[in-house]
Amino acid sequence: MNEELLNNWIKDHQKLLDLLYDIMVDIKEGRIEQAWTLMEEFSAEAGPLLRFEEDVLFPHLKPIIGEKNVDLLLQDHDEIIRTFEKLYLVLNKNQYSKEEIEIALDMAKYTLLKIALHEGLQLFFNMLSDSAQREMIEERDKLYKDGIDLHKWIEQIRERKVLIS
Repeated sequence: MNEELLNNWIKDHQKLLDLLYDIMVDIKEGRIEQAWTLMEEFSAEAGPLLRFEEDVLFPHLKPIIGEKNVDLLLQDHDEIIRTFEKLYLVLNKNQYSKEEIEIALDMAKYTLLKIALHEGLQLFFNMLSDSAQREMIEERDKLYKDGIDLHKWIEQIRERKVLIS
């Protein structure tokens, strides 16, 4: 297995987990401006990672785990996006209720779990050819270099749309 692919994978997911956890702590403690800054960092990190997974990794996994299971992974992404958008909407308001904060925090906790579970996809990497792994590294590097954040990706590039309620 390509160590660069694995190390980047773990590092990328850990960044998202850490940022989301810190956002939750800041919201709970009323540090909304700090949470807002971390939301921007989360968007910058999550955009390339989710795009990499959907555009590069999932097509490689489809022959291994099947289309139905790839669709479940896409549904997980939908939930991550829904949570991000819900947090974004709540934090963007001048006033928000305690209930709105609690709902957003519960969604964030669920998203923490989904991100952690996606890290387990690394177990499939050794089933991919060396050339596929090299291609994935090149594509990941390109997507991170492009620097398209999560908000821009879901608004302008991602074809799969998510209903935010």
